[in-house]
Amino acid sequence: MTVNQLMFMCAVEEMSFSKAAEKSFVTQQCLSNHIQRLEKSCGVRLFERNPHLTLTEAGKILYQSYVQIRDIEETTSLKLRSEGEAVHGTIRFGTHLNRARIFLLQPFMQFNNRYPNVKLKVIFVHTMDAETMLAENRVDVVLGANGTLIPNAYREVIGEESIVFLASPKLLREKIPDWDLSRTTITMKELSLFPITAAANVSMMAQNLNHAMVYENLELNYIFLTDDNAAQLEFCKAGKAIMFCPENQLIGRESLIVPGSDDYIQVLKLESYADFMPIALFTSSQRQLPAYVTEFCSMVRDYYQEQIQEVRKILALNHNDSFSD
Repeated sequence: MTVNQLMFMCAVEEMSFSKAAEKSFVTQQCLSNHIQRLEKSCGVRLFERNPHLTLTEAGKILYQSYVQIRDIEETTSLKLRSEGEAVHGTIRFGTHLNRARIFLLQPFMQFNNRYPNVKLKVIFVHTMDAETMLAENRVDVVLGANGTLIPNAYREVIGEESIVFLASPKLLREKIPDWDLSRTTITMKELSLFPITAAANVSMMAQNLNHAMVYENLELNYIFLTDDNAAQLEFCKAGKAIMFCPENQLIGRESLIVPGSDDYIQVLKLESYADFMPIALFTSSQRQLPAYVTEFCSMVRDYYQEQIQEVRKILALNHNDSFSD
């Protein structure tokens, strides 16, 4: 079931948006957005909100259908688990620290239900090391970015992302007093006015950005360098610097990009600049991997593609479709 559907079911069962949001570990605004998107996709109202929260007739029909779907999924999961319990093994998965949280946690929870005796060992590597790690059989699969073709390796591109810039409204108005919060882009000249937080290890994304700035006789003012994306984000939320990152770093943080939230961060693109980053899974063409490794890779791909589309829908909704594909 999709996140929108699960949020709707939780709201029905709690019959309170605030309680459902707390149970789902999201903000009430985030949960409300999921339900609004479900209503829009179905073309009907699912709740009456006044004088108190109740289901519409359409909501009742939809809920009963989803209960049946959930029952089928749970029954199927139990059958698969009984088959998967006999499988033992370890998946050695190489990726960058900041991608592990985004791409692996939720898929592995799902995978673990079917294969409780298969372990996941996450090894932090950069894409540039993928060829060596695969050739020396130190990893089974690598999730990387900006990956070119690697000899003796298969590459499955699972997505392509652009760079985004995150800034607090406070910092934007501090540096540019007449800043309009409805803006969706920032110029290179404006960007050069801001302090920047970024990774200490210079990525290809950062190199491309730096070259573009130099071409315009401008430079970025890096003041906080760390490979910890979460630390960068906290520094950004505090209004201390602008951070830049691929779109996938917004997955799981959708409430931050909804106007009106306590920690609202404005998401911007750089004018006259386009740098698209492929996200790919690499496996060795010299080895036959167990079927459960391939299945886990499929789960990672499906989860990522679903979640990145959710992020883009929110950005498009907030920015008059300028962030859509």
